[in-house]
Amino acid sequence: LQSGAETIADLVRHGVVPPEIHELIREVSARRPSDTLLVARSSAVGEDGTHASFAGQLDSVLGLSAEADVERGIKTCWASYWSARALFYRTARATSLDGMGVIVQQQVAACVSGVLFTRAPSGITATRSDDLMIEYCAGLGDGLVSGQLDPGRLIVSRPDLAVRRHAALSDTDANAQIERFLTPRRILDLSRLALRVEKELGGPQDIEWSIDSDGELWILQSRPITATTGRPAAHTTRTVIWSNANVNENFPQPISPLLYSIASAGYYHYFRNLGLAFGVSGWRLAAMEQPLRGIIGVHGGRMYYNLTNIHAVLRMAPFGERLAAAFNQFVGADEITDESEHAAGWSGRRSRIATAVELLRIATCTSRQYLRLGHRVETFERTADAFAARTHPTRLPQLTLSELLDELRAFLTIRNHRWKNASLADAASMVCYALLQSTLKAAGCSPALHNRLLRALPGVPSSIPAIRLWELSRIIRADDRLQKLFAAERASDVLHAIQHDDRLATFRRAFEQFLEDWGFRSSAELMLTVPSLQEDPLPAIELLKQYAATDGESPTAAMARQAAERSVETSR
Repeated sequence: LQSGAETIADLVRHGVVPPEIHELIREVSARRPSDTLLVARSSAVGEDGTHASFAGQLDSVLGLSAEADVERGIKTCWASYWSARALFYRTARATSLDGMGVIVQQQVAACVSGVLFTRAPSGITATRSDDLMIEYCAGLGDGLVSGQLDPGRLIVSRPDLAVRRHAALSDTDANAQIERFLTPRRILDLSRLALRVEKELGGPQDIEWSIDSDGELWILQSRPITATTGRPAAHTTRTVIWSNANVNENFPQPISPLLYSIASAGYYHYFRNLGLAFGVSGWRLAAMEQPLRGIIGVHGGRMYYNLTNIHAVLRMAPFGERLAAAFNQFVGADEITDESEHAAGWSGRRSRIATAVELLRIATCTSRQYLRLGHRVETFERTADAFAARTHPTRLPQLTLSELLDELRAFLTIRNHRWKNASLADAASMVCYALLQSTLKAAGCSPALHNRLLRALPGVPSSIPAIRLWELSRIIRADDRLQKLFAAERASDVLHAIQHDDRLATFRRAFEQFLEDWGFRSSAELMLTVPSLQEDPLPAIELLKQYAATDGESPTAAMARQAAERSVETSR
């Protein structure tokens, strides 16, 4: 085989390229941009199959530029079809190839390259059979694929795409370059894309990839994994739990890509900024990075919480199991997800002294954050009010496109980087709600008592719009003209009359004041595709039509009754 392979290779290298192929080589070389290189890649019929991959058996030639280089590269690929290693591989596997083509294409200017196995091979320490394994090196990946160098390695959990283990390169300089491009976000993108490739191609994949100098991720090729993992099939997957509890109230309609991009980043920074505020260590925040990037998802156009990722993040904080349960109680979710065996918990990973120091820092930072919580909330409200004043619906049409863009950026800055004071209040509410329920349960009280004790709390802004609408409806009932108008006409005709009939000027001023004060509040107020009541008052008119036709207890009276009931329950 060795002698025959050398003879065939020599014939190919010294053979004459057919004129039609030589013309194609000339055209490809002429079209090559001056700042790029080409690569000749072998592509044989029968390689990359489910039983034999021929990985590394056939040659690809990198760094081609001149016409002669391209011709040499193509001949090298052709010759590799008859190389000794390829012939030995075919003989050992009792398989064959049915011809080979050569692809000449632009070479990626790779800064980081590697391979990704969508099912970790057997023999890798501390991995599950459904883990993803990423191996990487600086620059082009030819040395890694050929086995000439030892790569860095990442083990990624399939359910939440969190990095469970990381063995970096021994070369410090190479690691510094790699970290510029193989960021946590890129690792997540690569893992997601790999699972998509696996799904599209119908089985576990061995994927070659690169990241270029612009940070662009390239999938170079994918072949089926032919080696078995050697592990039992049981317990190879873990269910990801999704819930629309609470989030469905905030986003009640199908969401747009723009809204998802804003909400996804918002939830990421919401949880991460809380971690920073509470003094969570940098290494622990890094361990949270992957689940933080997937706090929400979209199914059927609707937004859902990824409870698996949320619980994974919360479990990396002190009292993690209690926080996960408290989150479920707060939003109304039911299921508690399984704890990951590779999570950054509070035992076994660091010394007791280091853990104690981190816990002390978290306790100190948390106390400092809550010492002036009222002031912090007021600061956030001033920030939000100032932005709302600048972007009032009556002012927006006057702004230029550039000014609108500036306001959008200002909104994103508030949502992603200046929301901490509001989220501190949310976290306090969540923990206090859970503590109240736990305390009452321990005292043997009714399971629903904690909800009754929170009814009709004074000064809650969310109750004011309903009270104000009810008061407007009483004005309608006390005025014959308004009562007939709301009872007989369509909402659009009612709105037109209010806006243009001077006989209704008093009511118009009261209605406009309601819109000015509370027109930003509605059931779909977080949907970017749904106008606010200030922009479209018709839903408010519809509510007033219903209220005006309603007899019975007013919201104020109902709240007073509930407050009295709360006082009775509290005094027990």
